[in-house]
Parts: sequence; C-alpha cells; structure tokens
Amino acid sequence: MNDWRPFEVPAGLKAAMESGTESYRRYAMDVTSELQYQDFRNGLMKQAEEVFARLRQKPDGQYMGDLLAIKRSPEKQNDLEKTINSHTAWKLVRALAELDDAYGRGDTDGACSAITEIERIGLFR
Repeated sequence: MNDWRPFEVPAGLKAAMESGTESYRRYAMDVTSELQYQDFRNGLMKQAEEVFARLRQKPDGQYMGDLLAIKRSPEKQNDLEKTINSHTAWKLVRALAELDDAYGRGDTDGACSAITEIERIGLFR
C-alpha cells in the first residue's frame, strides 16, 4: 500500500514502535497498520466519490452520464479504461469493497489481489 499511496507514520506511533514492551510495540504496529489501511481506502474512495459528484453537477439539470459521450465519440472510443470516468470509478469502488472484505476476514492473499486490481486500474492515487 505504501508504494501506491505513501503514508507518514505519526511521530508518537513511530516512537511507540521502537520503545516499551514487546506487546506495546506490537500494539503500536497494529494501530499504525489500521491507520495506513484507513488512509489508503478513504483516500481512494474520496476520489471515486468526486467523480460521481461531478456527474451530478450538470448545469442544465440533465444527467446523461459520462459514458455515452465516450462511447459516441470516434476519438474517445478507447478511452473507457484509460480515463477517470464513472466506469473506472465504479471499478475502483468494487475493488475497495473486495479489499474491505478480504481485510476484514484476515485474507492476506485476497487483500493483495484487490490492491493489485486497484493498481491495474491505475488512474487513482
């Protein structure tokens, strides 16, 4: 996760991971991992939500979505997977849901697979 979305460990937690009893250091590492996970997930979800919010703010009140314009434009037909749009935002939301599920079950392989999918989408940081 840190390679994809850098996370700065708070100074107090950094110090706690280096001093005290073994269980205290382990607890500080667990808290740090949880904070990093939340930062990773919330930062990416916020970006997806911004895509959806932009679509709802059409000045004429007519919502037609963003995919129709991509699909109908000869110059943009290959842009569906290459641009930030509602399609890629939904792919990100689904990958984050898979990550939440795997993380909650303690499924490291599933979490790594979800992170790989987020990296493959590649448009959000």
